Amino acid sequence: MSLKPSVLLSCILLSTTINQTLLADPYAKSGNIKPSIVTLSAEEEANILKQVKVPEGFELTLFAPWQSANYPVYVAASPGGDLYVSSDGCGSLGRDKDRGRVLRLRDTDDDGRADEVTEFIPSIDSPRGLLWDEDRLYVLHPPHLSVYYDRDGDGVSEENRRLVDNIAFDFNERPADHTTNGLDLGVDGWIYISTGDFGFMEATGSDGRKLQVRGGGVVRVRPDGSGIELFSYGTRNILAVPTSPLLDLFGRDNTNDGGGWNVRFHHFSGLDDHGYPRLYLNFPDEIIAPLADYGGGSGCGGMYLHEPGFPDEWNHAPMTCDWGTAGLWHHTVERTGAGFKETKAPRRFIQVPRPTDADVDGMSRVYQASWKGPSSFNWAGPEHGYVVQTRPKGYDPEELPEFSKLTDQELIDLFEGESQVRALAAQRVLLRRKYSSETTGLLREFLADSSKETRSRVLALYTLSQRGISSKESSQVIDHLRPFAEDATLAPFVMRALGDMGLDLRTAGKPGTAPADLLAAGANSSDPRTRLEAIVAATRQGLMEVAPSIAKSLGHSDATLAHVAYRGLAQLGAHESALAIFQNANSSTPQIRGASLALMRIHKKEVIDAMLENLKDKKNKLFRPSFEILARLHHQEKAWDRKHWGGRPDTRGPYYEMVTWEQSDRILKALRNALWKLPKDEVGEYLALLGSNRIQDNETLNSLIESAKYDSSLIPVLSAQLSGLNDPPANGLDVLAAVPAKEKMRGSDLTNIVKCLLNGKNPQYLGSIIDSIVAIEAMGNWTALRPAKDLYLKNNARIDAYQAELAEIAKGEPKARTTFWAYAGLMEITGRSNANAEAKASSKDLIDADWADPARRVILINAAVDLKNRNYDEQIIQATTDKDNAVRAAAARALRHFKIDPNEVDATPKVSTLSVEEALAMVNSTKGVAAHGEAIFTKAACNSCHTVSEDEPQKGPYLGNIAAIYPRNELAEAILNPGKSIAQGFATYLVILNDGQAVMGFVTSETTDQLIMRDMASQEHQIAKAEIKERTKMTNSMMPAGLMHNFSIKEFASLLDYVVGLSRKD
Repeated sequence: MSLKPSVLLSCILLSTTINQTLLADPYAKSGNIKPSIVTLSAEEEANILKQVKVPEGFELTLFAPWQSANYPVYVAASPGGDLYVSSDGCGSLGRDKDRGRVLRLRDTDDDGRADEVTEFIPSIDSPRGLLWDEDRLYVLHPPHLSVYYDRDGDGVSEENRRLVDNIAFDFNERPADHTTNGLDLGVDGWIYISTGDFGFMEATGSDGRKLQVRGGGVVRVRPDGSGIELFSYGTRNILAVPTSPLLDLFGRDNTNDGGGWNVRFHHFSGLDDHGYPRLYLNFPDEIIAPLADYGGGSGCGGMYLHEPGFPDEWNHAPMTCDWGTAGLWHHTVERTGAGFKETKAPRRFIQVPRPTDADVDGMSRVYQASWKGPSSFNWAGPEHGYVVQTRPKGYDPEELPEFSKLTDQELIDLFEGESQVRALAAQRVLLRRKYSSETTGLLREFLADSSKETRSRVLALYTLSQRGISSKESSQVIDHLRPFAEDATLAPFVMRALGDMGLDLRTAGKPGTAPADLLAAGANSSDPRTRLEAIVAATRQGLMEVAPSIAKSLGHSDATLAHVAYRGLAQLGAHESALAIFQNANSSTPQIRGASLALMRIHKKEVIDAMLENLKDKKNKLFRPSFEILARLHHQEKAWDRKHWGGRPDTRGPYYEMVTWEQSDRILKALRNALWKLPKDEVGEYLALLGSNRIQDNETLNSLIESAKYDSSLIPVLSAQLSGLNDPPANGLDVLAAVPAKEKMRGSDLTNIVKCLLNGKNPQYLGSIIDSIVAIEAMGNWTALRPAKDLYLKNNARIDAYQAELAEIAKGEPKARTTFWAYAGLMEITGRSNANAEAKASSKDLIDADWADPARRVILINAAVDLKNRNYDEQIIQATTDKDNAVRAAAARALRHFKIDPNEVDATPKVSTLSVEEALAMVNSTKGVAAHGEAIFTKAACNSCHTVSEDEPQKGPYLGNIAAIYPRNELAEAILNPGKSIAQGFATYLVILNDGQAVMGFVTSETTDQLIMRDMASQEHQIAKAEIKERTKMTNSMMPAGLMHNFSIKEFASLLDYVVGLSRKD
């Protein structure tokens, strides 16, 4: 194996790095400290709590410092306030032994501070979500879900049982990042599992039911491990699903590092697809839109609050943690039809650094976990994290009953209490008791009383319905439920319950026992939620006879209902019902679109036959939708081969990994024939449909190229087609380069031509590229100019290859805009740390020489401003005293633009003269100038590996919203000590190729067949996955530790303020 010099140097540096902390830590390689109760002084507790704030009217105490519960990932409170904590020193990136355990903390004197701690589970890998249920704790510990019993109440589990196997990948394949995460229990008895987008291959429940999920979403399972199923799909990395008493599910998602998927707030309805990674970018009308997009941040755990003692402004709402924005956030939501809307911006209930999870007990006490400590996603010594408690001041909760000693009637009476925690606990106890006809009567009587609160009646309904999960008992339960399907308040919940009937039959591949007539009636209800729940239930039950009723909601004005309707028909494979709507002459455009979305997902010959019939006549109103359906059906998703996608998966869609199938050749032939029936002005639209569905047909493309030679009206179509190709054909580029009268074209079409010609990687096209940009500029079309300029300059990885041609064009008339753009290209080369040395030197020499000409000096100053190139600050300052009036004026404008004060004196020391600790202390107390920080960003070559805008091709870690994830002081530490903590998505990889060559760097993009990396020298490498022999994630950062050594503290502070300011713009 041969290593390139930059890789060899990196390996030497990484292998010789010594972490002094590890040498001093006896648990450096494995294990964790024994938890203990310590008594802190008031001053010590106040010092920990100084960064924690709660609203006025709430008490705050330190429930457990790190000595009692370090590395708290998830928490679960019993009704009485015993707190179970997933303590995991491996975090999301470690794989060391014996780091994880589950602790039980108890506060016996109710002073808000734990005074007992036991190791409930002394050693367990990757403990994540927890749920306490009477005498047992459900624990999600990737790759498994288990239940641990503590029947004697001593705080130590004496027995456990595996419920679901392989619901995540184990340490042999990956650490526990983007894995299965939190657990939330609904009143319907389902355990809802937050699932990260790395998914799992084959989870197996206790009943033998199997499930594969490639991607993120919500999975659910019964408490006995049966019935595992996918509930919602298409999220990135949710860590909790706060669940309301009425089974409204919510979640805060994570950002994908600059790829257009920010922190999103979701509502989960069942059958819904939120679009990550396949659909959200290019097919937004096919997904459920988020309730909100919060920009930067990092979503973590959460809870639903419905407890007495809390003011209305905080109560009855989902709450979610966000690591980046340092808090537990209250969400104000309101039901609108089948879905929800967020009516107010979130408010922070608890401000706390690095929150991981929260829960509430039955005594109205909220517990909040914090990962406060060294900036790390792995073990960094034992002193890490704490748990705080907050509760309403002056609130005295009712005494907690001993649930197991209550009668059935007394348990049912608790359904009406204000505390949802107590009500749910009562339900769980009641469900474990043997069936009683008397209790069934009490529940039916309770249900029939419309004067009772809906929340309480729903609890009673699901207490009754859960007896019918087994097909042996479901018939009787359905008889009990049937009358309540007529109750408008309870109808949606009856529909949802019917979906659970006879789950054992569904596991066996048979239809469930729910009556089709009830579900069909529900699907025809005037109430959108009832319709939605009926559609979800009928789909889950496999009842094809309900499909015609489901189809009536296609294209519904309620977006959530319309979405779930097409998803339900697609999952059922109900092509006949979808076709009935699609081909009905009276169907509206939204209905046809809804039917189309369903048919696009049903790979059956009958669908193909129907669509081909519609393509026979161009005048048929179904011609276009049929063409689009066939374009989608040309491919199907490939069976997952266990290979993982990374933090930046392919987002082109509509499939992640495509394969053709038995009807593909027939489809392609029909699409070709249909194209040539079209008028010229419509060809582009249809070719775009082929492109968006990633159908590359050389025969069609070559015909288009030949036609475009003689018909300029086809140039926009051709440019749109070629712009989607990484390696466009030369004959097509020649046609685009020779386009006359560019000033008469649309700006967007010229931008496509720029993109195409740059993809051609041939200097002979440079003149046409610049002519296109000049034409856009002359139109005043700034919307088209920015992407064209970015393609030509900052996003052009090969601009140094054009140096000779740029130099030639720069010889033109100084006032010509082509000359300006040539100088802009040369200046871009001089500002790149990774540019070809000869090209860089030649460009600098030419600029230095031309600087002597006043007319060209003006152009160069203006180009520096346009490019935000700060490498010429000194020359610009000198030009303020130039003899030439035009030069002086240009220099003065530049100083104002860059906010340069030529008289400013920076007296702060160089970073290299200080220790890391001294530099951190000084920079954290120094205010910089963000405008100057932008210059430092360029001078320090940060832009070689990082981008700050989502419309730039991604390189290394995206910094546009980084300050919403890491506060300023942690960013400073990460720059000075980059190897200390490396977050998921920021890792360095070493790739060994089949020929022995090696590449080390960031993964900037990844598809199923290609890896794009950027190395230490900022060079981009496009690597076919078939050429990769070995791929290893490095434990250290590629970013050099001495990046700031040559800069002053003021300059360092300016850089930090610039980066922090980027997030504030979001």
